Amino acid sequence: MTASEFKTFKDSNSDDVVQAYIDSLYFKKFNIMVKGKYEFFNGENRVRFFAVKVLPYQVQAENRALLKRLEAYAER
Repeated sequence: MTASEFKTFKDSNSDDVVQAYIDSLYFKKFNIMVKGKYEFFNGENRVRFFAVKVLPYQVQAENRALLKRLEAYAER
């Protein structure tokens, strides 16, 4: 859910319901698209990372993508 959807969910439910939802997400696999950005702060270069998308982990889709990569090597 988006941040605004979560805020609405959190505002309309009790803390126990919100905590139960968060607990249900522990130890599950997700594909996370991360964006990195260099910033100059207090005389230091730092890299900040942001989660752009969080998608459920799909074994079949991952396997198809790996097979396509392997086929590219086999054609060489």
